[in-house]
Amino acid sequence: MISKVLTRTAPLVSRTALGWTIWLGGAAAALAQVLAQLQDFSPWGFLVCLSLLAALGGLLLARTLSSWMAVSPATAELFAAGVMGTSVIVGLIVPALQEIAAHEAWASAAAQWALALGAGAAMLALLDRLVPHRHAPAAGQDRTALLFLFALALHNVPEGLALSMSEVMGPSLALGIAIQNVPESVLAMWLLTAAGWSGASAGAWGFAAVSVEPAVALLAKSLGLADAEHALAMTGLAAGAMGFVLIHEFAPQLRRVGVRAALPLASGSALVLGLSAWV
Repeated sequence: MISKVLTRTAPLVSRTALGWTIWLGGAAAALAQVLAQLQDFSPWGFLVCLSLLAALGGLLLARTLSSWMAVSPATAELFAAGVMGTSVIVGLIVPALQEIAAHEAWASAAAQWALALGAGAAMLALLDRLVPHRHAPAAGQDRTALLFLFALALHNVPEGLALSMSEVMGPSLALGIAIQNVPESVLAMWLLTAAGWSGASAGAWGFAAVSVEPAVALLAKSLGLADAEHALAMTGLAAGAMGFVLIHEFAPQLRRVGVRAALPLASGSALVLGLSAWV
């Protein structure tokens, strides 16, 4: 029994895992110091840095979990499908429908959102045509990871706009967005490493995709684009992009795996629902 435990925990103390833990932990600690200074000086800057800290925490969690257990590409994709599908419904579609219903010109708002939805799906369809299609399993996983990464970046655009409005809408919104960055970072890390990317590349690109959110928040605030109209359009764009990835990439995986997909799919969905209920 003890030998089995030691065998499973040995990778955690490997040089690669230890190096990643030290690097990400140091970055998180430095960012936490910045947060402490910003909390009184700039409440809005505090919220933006909180979002980045959550992304770093997600990468650290993903790296630690990967050291403790091997995550197969199929499990990573199915877990991502559960998270992404529930996020589309809870985080994008439901708020968009509520915003449309409250809009005076609801028909125009609905048409605008539908056009954005189609544009988001078309963007991912074009990207799918541009990414080379090869029949090797690793190539398919790599293509899925790239599409997921692009959809994740688009998903963070409306979240960045919402973050830019956090001074008006309250800090609880920004806190909820920051918490949701943790599973997003975990998924990006898992999918990219499962596709054969190195830990450094997966971490860098995963963090870059999540960092789109504070970058958009800063840009929107500086350009005066922090309003509900732009947020609604970006919500439709992200929903279309993520919907394309779900149907085109993850649905075939569900058919191949069958009933074994239930656990990772339900786990991803439960994670998003739990975080949504908590915040």
